[in-house]
Amino acid sequence: MAREKRRSAPKAPRGPHARLAKPLERAVAEGHPWVFRDALGAVRGRPGEVATLLDRKGRFLARGVLERGPIGFRVWTLEDEPVGAALVARRIAEARALRALVVGPETSAYRLVNGEGDRMPGLTVDLYGDEESGRRVAVLRIDGAVGGNGAIREALDEALRGLGVDALLVRDPRGDADAKVQPAWGEAPRRVVVRERGMQLVADLLAGQKTGLFLDHRVSRARVRELAEGRRVLNLYAYTGGFSVAAGLGGARHVTTVDVAPGAIGLADESWVANGLDPAAHRALAADVPTFLNDAGRARWDLVVA
Repeated sequence: MAREKRRSAPKAPRGPHARLAKPLERAVAEGHPWVFRDALGAVRGRPGEVATLLDRKGRFLARGVLERGPIGFRVWTLEDEPVGAALVARRIAEARALRALVVGPETSAYRLVNGEGDRMPGLTVDLYGDEESGRRVAVLRIDGAVGGNGAIREALDEALRGLGVDALLVRDPRGDADAKVQPAWGEAPRRVVVRERGMQLVADLLAGQKTGLFLDHRVSRARVRELAEGRRVLNLYAYTGGFSVAAGLGGARHVTTVDVAPGAIGLADESWVANGLDPAAHRALAADVPTFLNDAGRARWDLVVA
């Protein structure tokens, strides 16, 4: 009787790769965007390199980018395909199509790429269409080692230029909340005036927090605008006063804006005036919020944003 032939184990790819050591095949196949380092066994390659993720039996599972720190692998695709120009262009096009469903013509500043949410883990891209210069500026925020991958960065640059972006600014990838953005290419104005549902907002793209504005609060600002009519509004930790302007345009009787950063308060005043609102109906204070509240005494407001 002939001996049964043993199945040979799949050969590991020659290039960078990582192999699961824990039973996470199903989680990855269903879309989980990363694998923690302690769930990986053998890893070959350096952080930032495109690599193949293998299941516990050594079979292809996904392709993505090797990471440093607690996250060991970021998943970019479940297909056996390169992570390069074609994939990045496709993901940018998909992200743009999604934004077209929710971002109307009265909004010129929005998040184009939301990292894992758009299957481009480690990358966040915000777009700012400046009303004064007519330029379109993109601000890239990098999370992790993907910023060191030249091929992905080149593909992203090409895709952004294809969308008519005039300049790219990049925030330091170390995650420092106070890190300023640096120019990558093109000429970007430091100060921009953008529209959000018709409301004008002034932003400092080089020295501001996040990428210049907290663009993720677009829906919340619209809600405040709906609620503000005839009310006294207090906006705490206000940054550049987006909620304050929304309240003013919504018909608020008076708005008080408080933030510890004098620069941000200055931009809040600029935004208020840019929207044609009555300066007498706005009080902007550069102050520590707890101190302000302790000193407020018997003052009362109808609507508080914190």
